Parts: sequence; C-alpha cells; structure tokens
Amino acid sequence: MTSPGHKKKSDKIVGAAIAFALGGLSVLAMAPYEWPIVLFFTLSSLYVLLSSGSEGKVAFLYGWSFGFGYFVFGLSWIGNALLVEGNEYAWAYPLALTVLPALLGFFPAFAVYLWRKLYDPFTLPGFLGFTASLSLFEWLRGNILTGFPWNLFGYTWAGFLPVAQIASFSDVYCLTALTILWASAAGFMFIYKAGTAKKMSVAGVLILTFVASLLFGLNRLKTPPINRDDISFVLVQPNISQSEKWTADLLPQHFNTHLDLTESEGLTAPKSIKTTYVIWPETAIPLPFTAHPDAKGMIAQALQYYPETAFLLSGAVTRSLDEKGYHNSLVAYNRDGEIVQTFNKFHLVPFGEYMPLQEILPLSPVVGFSGFKSGPGPQTLSVSEGFSFSPLVCYEIIFPNHVLANGEARPDAIINVTNDSWYGISAGPYQHFAQARFRAIEEGIPVIRVANSGFTGVIDPHGKIISRTELYEKKTLRINLPQSLKKKNYISYLSIGMILLTLIISYFLKVMTNRCTNHD
Repeated sequence: MTSPGHKKKSDKIVGAAIAFALGGLSVLAMAPYEWPIVLFFTLSSLYVLLSSGSEGKVAFLYGWSFGFGYFVFGLSWIGNALLVEGNEYAWAYPLALTVLPALLGFFPAFAVYLWRKLYDPFTLPGFLGFTASLSLFEWLRGNILTGFPWNLFGYTWAGFLPVAQIASFSDVYCLTALTILWASAAGFMFIYKAGTAKKMSVAGVLILTFVASLLFGLNRLKTPPINRDDISFVLVQPNISQSEKWTADLLPQHFNTHLDLTESEGLTAPKSIKTTYVIWPETAIPLPFTAHPDAKGMIAQALQYYPETAFLLSGAVTRSLDEKGYHNSLVAYNRDGEIVQTFNKFHLVPFGEYMPLQEILPLSPVVGFSGFKSGPGPQTLSVSEGFSFSPLVCYEIIFPNHVLANGEARPDAIINVTNDSWYGISAGPYQHFAQARFRAIEEGIPVIRVANSGFTGVIDPHGKIISRTELYEKKTLRINLPQSLKKKNYISYLSIGMILLTLIISYFLKVMTNRCTNHD
C-alpha cells in the first residue's frame, strides 16, 4: 500500500497537471481581464491540492507547476519582441516563452515547499503560514537579483479601486498578502479540522478584514483630487511601427511626426495656461538628433506655438560622459531648444537593454547594439518653479518602493515614458499600465505615462484613469495635472515586516498547538 505521504508517479503527474492548469487559469485575474474571483478559485484549489499528501518534493513539484503555468501564460507576450521584423533573435522565441516562466516558477515552488515542511495545512497556523510563505516569495521575486515583480497577485484589484487603495497604506506587496489570505480561505475552510463554531469565527474574521479594506478604500476615494489650472501637459503618442522605428532613412520622418503633433496641439493651446510640458515617449529622439543644432532649433520652433513658458520632456538615446556607451534617457529641453536636465534610466532590462555576463555570452541585447549603461538611480527633477517630477523610463515603473528619490521632497508627479509597441496587441501593455496605476496609489502622486504605442494617459493619486489613448492610436492628449495628496499613508517596507511577522507568529502558534496536543 502507498502511504499518504508518498504518491504514485501517475498521481504526481496528474497533480502537477492540475497545478499547471490552475496557474494558467489564474492569469485571468490579471489585466486585461482583472477577474479577482478567478484567484479565489485557483488559490483555494491549490491549497486543497497541496494538502492532499503532497509533502516535500511533491509540494515543490506542484508549486513549480502552478508557477510555470501562471507565468507561461501571463508572460506569453514577452516573446513578441523577438518577432519584430529584422530582429536577429527570432530563433530564441521558444526560449522566451519557456525559460523565464520556468525560472520564475521556482518562487512559488520554494514557497510551498517551505510551508509544507513547517506547517500542517489542516490548522489555522498552517493557513497563516501558507499566506506568509507565498507572500514572502512574491516579495523576493520583486527584489532579489534584478527583481521582476510582474503580475503580483495584488494587481488583480486594478479593476476594483476601493480594495486597491490598501496599497496606499503600505504597498502592493501588502495587498498581495491580503489577496492570498482571502483567495485561499475557501480551500482552507474546506479542509479545516475544527468545530463549526471555530470555523465560523475564523470565517468571520476573514470577512471582517475584507470589509475593513473595502471601507478604507471607499473612504479614501470619496474626495477626488483637484486639478491644477496653472500647468498643462501635452502627451504625444506617435504610433511609430517598431519594425520601422530604427530604420536610418526614416529617422528624420519619425522626428518630424513628433514635431507635427506637437505644433498642431500648440495651435489650439489655451492662452490662460502659464506653463506647458510637452512629453514625447521613450527613445523618441535618436542619438544623431539629441544634441544636434538643427534638431534643437526645430524643437524650439515647435515650442513657440505654446503661450508663455514651454518645455519638452522626451525620451532620448544619449552618449555617456566618457562617450564609450549609451543611456536610455529622459531629456528636458527649454523653449530655446537647449537641454536643461537629463535623467538616465537606472533599472535596465536584462537581455533587452544589456546582456548579463556579456564577457561570457558573445551576444548583443535585443536593442541591437552593445547595450545601455545604467544611471545612478531615482531622481527628482525640476525645470521650472512650482513643478517637480520623478522621471522613469519604461519598466522602471513596475518596482514598488523604487520610483522616488530617497531623502528628497515629494515630487508633484511621476512621469513615465515607455514604448510598448515591441509587444503588439497582447496582454503586456495592459499589465504594464495596471502596474503604473498602483505606483500612483502607493505614493499618492499622479502618474503621467507617455508611450510610442501602447497606453498614453494620466492616472490620479487614487489610481483612477483620467484620460488614456488606445493601442496603436496616433494621438495627442492635453490634460491638467491632478494635485498630489498632501501626505502619503504609505510606510516603506511595512509589507515585508508584516509578512515576516505573520510567518513568525504562525510558526509560534503551531509550536504552541503541538505542545498543547502532546500535553493532552
């Protein structure tokens, strides 16, 4: 006979297949679908599956299978960047679809392995341990090595802002922990070895935490932010095809497209606006144009269409100071076409913008040359009185706790320039935009996002979308800036402290429960 702790090989295969399916189905909880109810089914089902004699290596297998399913479907769009016409790495498309998801699958694998080694899933300490362990490894996924906090479970609430406001209290990791707690509760209650009264008490407390979170969010949302009437923003989405973006003969045409959209919007600019910030997307200005006198003159001419003070904030490729490398930058031009501020992207995309271990791997990044050099870190920039901003380039927006400069006054906005046209019509741009909404909620600061083709828009400090373009739309948006909240509720790194505390308390409760049982 097979003991409960040792499964047959066929049972393991079936269990792994079920876990994989649950992981894949969980993607429906993320953008563009944002159906939280799906997680309530999949995480509860996973909890029951893991409790059915799946200890040690079997739990690890099931956890990895769940993670692999979750990431292979949730990140399927990443490989699209390799299919852009002219990309020499199209052969790596199958690897992009499988290798990264396989590696990320180890985070839930180790989480459930640790949990099953330390806890009894049929007890309350075991349930709390599951929440804490899975939450801890979600935090680790976003913070160790290069970090990749994409599709954290808390992002499922992007479509339901009252619950999403919990991220303002700490960050999305805290909301992720609560989401795991709520979503796996049904599975725990199904197998919980306790009397009816105790089950009802536990269920009542869980419901109370959700209701309290909901009421907190509703209260935060009841007062909408006020728009400033002294500053106007013109957001330019040129919708330039990725296959043509870096074609040398077309670079002047692309530059003129940005200028034409800027000038046409300036012709109808309100005369009452004192300061206008025109924003172009990531790498809108290629290296030959960044500091070229003729290009700077054309920028100055375009800004003359706007009343009084005007600035251009544009993504650009720039030379490093030693002229031995390049930066993916955001550059600020004044009304005379002079560069007055430069921010260099500090969180580069591995394999996309630089090649890790390039001395060992004789390959160039997907960008097609030797790669970018990283900047020093988050900064707060100001090009005129009364407005400061934190610049972020592309996926720098996805990192909680790393979007503002430490020790500096809070900026009035986060400005994120990006280019989602690499990924076509897929879930990628939707997921990217959803994460930008959470940075606004966490920091209590509006986010202005400008894409080459993707989603250009403005998000208020509550995560509400004020205005947004659609995918593959050539368009400009003119908006006023929502005021940031007077102070943030956010406490940096509170979430990881709460997760570790829950892990410690749940283990302490487990030990005490075992002692009481043995004493009896």
